[in-house]
Amino acid sequence: MTSDEMQQTIQFILSEQVKVTTGLESLTGKVESLTGNVSQMQQMMTTMATLFDRERKDLREKLTMLTDAQIKADEQAQDFRREGRQFRADVGQAMTMLENSQDRLTAAMIESEKRVQRMEEAITRLTDSQREMASGNEARDQALAEMMRALTKTSHRVDTIEENGTKR
Repeated sequence: MTSDEMQQTIQFILSEQVKVTTGLESLTGKVESLTGNVSQMQQMMTTMATLFDRERKDLREKLTMLTDAQIKADEQAQDFRREGRQFRADVGQAMTMLENSQDRLTAAMIESEKRVQRMEEAITRLTDSQREMASGNEARDQALAEMMRALTKTSHRVDTIEENGTKR
């Protein structure tokens, strides 16, 4: 190989080496730029992961609070329904007791009316007896005594019935 050819080959190699070096420098710049971009992306991903974890934690807390509130609301609704059923039962029982009391009161009133009627009859008989007694008839005096006894018995019966009615 001649000196010119050698010179040309060296020139070619140097020129190629310059191109390779220039390409390497360009690639090195690009790699450094990409490394910076990757580092920024890593920071962004770390920040996003941290934010995501925080949001997920907040969401879990809110979901837990919502679930607890729903459970409490369900329990309160069950208590309210239970109390409502108990109230209806109590009212039903009170109504039954009131109806029974009204029935007893009606029966007592009917019995009292019967007693008053018997007493009026006894008073009528007593009045009649007193008239007869005033006329001096001995038979009438006996009848009057008999009427008084009947009246006393009736009065005792009325008292006994009233006492029994009051005890109920």
